[in-house]
Amino acid sequence: MDLEIKVKADALRREFQAMGERLKGDSLRKAVAKGTAVIQADAKERAPADTGLLRASITRRVISRGSEIVGQIGTNVHYAIHVEYGHRTTLGKSISSGGAKGVRKKGTKKKPKSVYAEIGYVPGRYFLRNALRIKGDTAVAIIAKELILH
Repeated sequence: MDLEIKVKADALRREFQAMGERLKGDSLRKAVAKGTAVIQADAKERAPADTGLLRASITRRVISRGSEIVGQIGTNVHYAIHVEYGHRTTLGKSISSGGAKGVRKKGTKKKPKSVYAEIGYVPGRYFLRNALRIKGDTAVAIIAKELILH
């Protein structure tokens, strides 16, 4: 049993040229916008929601960078980077009066603890990175499907 594959180069070349013409229009931007919407929705689900501000601020946009069309998902909330990657935090303040380091309370013989009792670490939630990692293939499939259909 033989398997034969024929590629008609001229027909294939014409099809790619036609696809290139279609991609010059707005269809590529629309396809990328649909693909990034999936990642945006997943990032919103993964983001913590104390007040809802972080979730509500997660947006997407499609930009042209030279000959590339780029989809971006992000937020402009100032603390988002600390939620994404984690941060250091103080676990508590000392009980010293006046808050100055080394100041003794009247009538005590011991020096108070330092202003900061201990420093801890809050791990990152990685809501954007995990959304891209988990939904990235789905986004690419949506973009490809949109380009084939149009």
